[in-house]
Amino acid sequence: MKEYRALYADAGWEFVGTSANWQYFRRPYVEGDTTELYSDKESIRSLYKKVQSMFGIVALANLSIFIMNTTRMFSSSSEMESLSTFMKGLSVFQLIAILLLGYGVLRFQKLIRQHSD
Repeated sequence: MKEYRALYADAGWEFVGTSANWQYFRRPYVEGDTTELYSDKESIRSLYKKVQSMFGIVALANLSIFIMNTTRMFSSSSEMESLSTFMKGLSVFQLIAILLLGYGVLRFQKLIRQHSD
């Protein structure tokens, strides 16, 4: 991790902090300057694969919750009848999230293939 932070420091970036296994850096804004951290195909592919796997994990987690919610929604329990409208709305929201995350996984797969040798 020290080497990773040293690499960014050498490029003029300041370490800000860590959250959920992500490292955050910043640097002063300079008009017209575009610094590419991932400039070679290998590092770009690696970045895309990390983001793609994160999207996939979140999509699978949402899918499992969606399945649990929809199966419970169709149970005949009286307490679920009162939550039925809420559960339907939640299920629609989760389905949209799953579809968008799945689309993201597919788009990143296309980008990974574009940066293959």
